[in-house]
Amino acid sequence: MRILISALSICVLFTTFSCRRSEEIGREVQVGNNDILLATTDSFHISGSTKKAELERTDERFDGMLGAYIDPIFGPNVISYHTQFHLEEEGFVFPDGAVLDSAFVSFRLTGGYREKSIDDDTRSLMHFEVYELAEDLSFESQYMSNDVVKTTPNIIGEFQGNIGLNDSIVVDGVSQPSQIRIRLDQNWAQNLISSDPANFESNSAFTSFMKGLSVKPIQTNQVNSNGTIFYFNPYSGFTGLTVHYHTADDTTKFSFITSSLTANFMTFEHDYSQSLVGGIFEDTATGSNQLYLQSTIGTDIELELKDIAAQFAADPKVINIAELYIPVDTTQEYYPISRLSVSRKLADGTAELLPDQAQTGARIIDGSYYADSAYYRFLITQYVQEIIHNYTPGSTDSEKLVISPFGNTTTANRSVLNGPRPNDPNTEKMKIVITYTPLN
Repeated sequence: MRILISALSICVLFTTFSCRRSEEIGREVQVGNNDILLATTDSFHISGSTKKAELERTDERFDGMLGAYIDPIFGPNVISYHTQFHLEEEGFVFPDGAVLDSAFVSFRLTGGYREKSIDDDTRSLMHFEVYELAEDLSFESQYMSNDVVKTTPNIIGEFQGNIGLNDSIVVDGVSQPSQIRIRLDQNWAQNLISSDPANFESNSAFTSFMKGLSVKPIQTNQVNSNGTIFYFNPYSGFTGLTVHYHTADDTTKFSFITSSLTANFMTFEHDYSQSLVGGIFEDTATGSNQLYLQSTIGTDIELELKDIAAQFAADPKVINIAELYIPVDTTQEYYPISRLSVSRKLADGTAELLPDQAQTGARIIDGSYYADSAYYRFLITQYVQEIIHNYTPGSTDSEKLVISPFGNTTTANRSVLNGPRPNDPNTEKMKIVITYTPLN
């Protein structure tokens, strides 16, 4: 939160920039024991645009996502999941004459993302298809957010129905927590348990025989919702592939499990072709009014700062605190992203940490969403001090910052942000607020 204690009502005017107000700041941002008259300004030129996010790794996450929904601003968002399975017990042998009763692949749910007007007890109509992998997954490989994997052509499992975030289900007479549970084809599963016992001697033997499964959501036309992205625990005991079978003497089951040693990854698919966002990428005119951030490796925003150094380099000043405020449009029907990250974009297109992150070792310089005030806030004091220090008089170079969702591969939230020059003058604007001590 900004550390400002208002004590003066006199506004000091400066010829090179406008004074928002003069204030006396708490001693925690001062040097020494004497009160110092500080000034605050936010009259800097910022340009902003929405851009497609850079690819990220999605393999071996501790939190998984699976589902599909159509966002009224961002368009369709589909997240598929591909995973290996290991044996619950290496060296296990299915008994001779084992007859399959049923087989399921399941994912233990931990939450979901959809319109905020829909309560958690309302179920979502979903459609999933399951395919067997036709290529090996490697635990040592890196899989990116747009990677796809080869599958066999035939659907081996399908689910069409309602799923509730809080629905418990009953399996073999025992209540289990909420999950996506998809029945698999009988013939496919019978062939699995009737295969050569050598396939079950070790995990490596099994993954060579059955390379894994791919679960692909199919977009549905919801009656009361645009769909749901579900969150699940990949390593829960309720996540895995389970076969139920019987012999002449017994009825039992065997599980193929996922763990921290099984290769897995998510594929994120965004279709912006018919969406509002698809028509405004890299557009600073639209970005002056509103900007759009989407998790799941969807969109970032890029800010260009053009005149901070020039305004402050002319006369000596000490930067006491510099803050970037990004207001959120709270009229949206989806919950905003809970935290953002920031990086500095260099001339060659690469990114680096801000000095505030690199020098302190604390790489998080806030970026949290403050619901009461409806904004995100970054503390960028050292960064501003550095660009002023390095400024060459007459230079037309500008600074660029990239703002991204924090937790891009673990949450599906999105945010609509107010730009630096909103069309409605009564709308809170994006701004950099600098509090400083004049030295002359």
